[in-house]
Amino acid sequence: MNKRDTLISGAGSEVVTPFTREGEIDHKLLRDEISFMLDHGVSAIFVNGLASEFLMMSEREGLEVAKTVVDVCKGRAPVIGDVYANSTYRGCEMAKSYKEI
Repeated sequence: MNKRDTLISGAGSEVVTPFTREGEIDHKLLRDEISFMLDHGVSAIFVNGLASEFLMMSEREGLEVAKTVVDVCKGRAPVIGDVYANSTYRGCEMAKSYKEI
């Protein structure tokens, strides 16, 4: 197996989703976080996992986070979204939404 056969090579990191004092997602700080990780050698980004505070976000907000991260990565690193759902149907719908992003 060579490097081209793998999705991830090197260090991957989970996003720590930043929030404003009002409890909204801080997309500017999120962009800065992702840029910092990419500039310092992170080669894959994981969104909406436990460290990403997904329990504090609606599904819509989680997808907004994923969109912001994909926009910043612009193909520099794969973005992998955690599927969090309480049913198979909702999980499949979330996976489809990630694919569209």
